[in-house]
Amino acid sequence: MKKIKIILLIISMAVFTIHLGYAQQKRSEDKAHERKTSMIKTYKLSEEQGKQIYDAALEFWKTQEELEAKKTPIPERRKLMLEADSVWKAKVKEIFTEEQHDKFMRIQEALKAKKKKK
Repeated sequence: MKKIKIILLIISMAVFTIHLGYAQQKRSEDKAHERKTSMIKTYKLSEEQGKQIYDAALEFWKTQEELEAKKTPIPERRKLMLEADSVWKAKVKEIFTEEQHDKFMRIQEALKAKKKKK
């Protein structure tokens, strides 16, 4: 009887863990979709531009999540994130029109200034 209880406990823990993983993935997808629609509205992008920007941003966010998951040391993580940020900004510059890019850079600078104030 005791073995059955232990087995049921292990199974329920496994199911709960799987459920948490699924919920986390769903939240990430929802957040990503929110970001995509927000960017399309903010920068007045076409649907194709929105998809391209979203794909580029997804690469950036995946890099960030991978580094956090691997528990990469902070100095190395900063260096790798700066590289990923450079790649992201280069892709953005290719996709955006000049006006959209200027608006993007102004918003990015404002966000950096806001972070530094904290």
